[in-house]
Amino acid sequence: MSELIQIVLFLLVGYLIYRKLQSRYDTGENKKKITTQDILNYKNIDENGIVELHNGNFAMVIEVEPINLHMKSQREKDSIWFAMRSFSNSIPTSYTLLVQSHFLDIAEYIEDYRKKINQPDSILTPQLIASGNQVARHLETFSERKTRDYRCYVIVRYNPYKDALESNISTGSRKLDHVFEKTTSTQTIPPDEAYELTESLFDEVADLVYQNFDTIGIKIARLNKLGIHDMLHQTLNRDLSPYHHIGDLYLAGAFSDNKQSVTPSLSLENRRKERELRELEIEKQEEVI
Repeated sequence: MSELIQIVLFLLVGYLIYRKLQSRYDTGENKKKITTQDILNYKNIDENGIVELHNGNFAMVIEVEPINLHMKSQREKDSIWFAMRSFSNSIPTSYTLLVQSHFLDIAEYIEDYRKKINQPDSILTPQLIASGNQVARHLETFSERKTRDYRCYVIVRYNPYKDALESNISTGSRKLDHVFEKTTSTQTIPPDEAYELTESLFDEVADLVYQNFDTIGIKIARLNKLGIHDMLHQTLNRDLSPYHHIGDLYLAGAFSDNKQSVTPSLSLENRRKERELRELEIEKQEEVI
């Protein structure tokens, strides 16, 4: 009996120690994410697109136009893979390749297109109307097949407070080498200088991405603050984002603390319509008399 009590006490003490260690581990970065803000985990996004993360890290997002390799010749495929390999070897800091996809629903666009074509007062000839309806039927085949829209991003991260490269490593770019010489020779730097180093590095990385992908016809765009918010909006609202762009939500006041109710204007509009209907009824009664 005493041995059983000792085993139970041993297990109880072990469990309490485990819970204590686990509670210490679940703090700071290791704390369980319970909100969307915890998952995003950024401090600030500047207008130029530089994202300030925690622990002195910064990030930049570059949108890359996707291409269809199945439509390319073997020589074009070789050029694309060579450009990708050159990009991977030349980029001087850590990065993430992100590919997002969502269904492209164009049903509302097709319906609006068909209504404009078949308007009673349309100036289009019967041949053009028939051609327009044929185009609408062709677009419906894409909508029925649940066509996907792809977005590709290069997310670059950099911490100016830590040594990014060893001093004896050369990147092949004088500007980048100069930036990293300044970084590696400084152990503690003020925040304004750290931001300046980050901005210079991101400019150089954006140029490297452009040089590698522009030669094979791939368009890139460095996202600003609105572009990054749009990317997050598409990530978290896959069903809503095809219909409502982030700019439309800004204009509608979705992110404003002050909300303007449309109820008074709707009430006035309904009263106006009711008054017009009463006037029409009175006119009809007078005509009958």
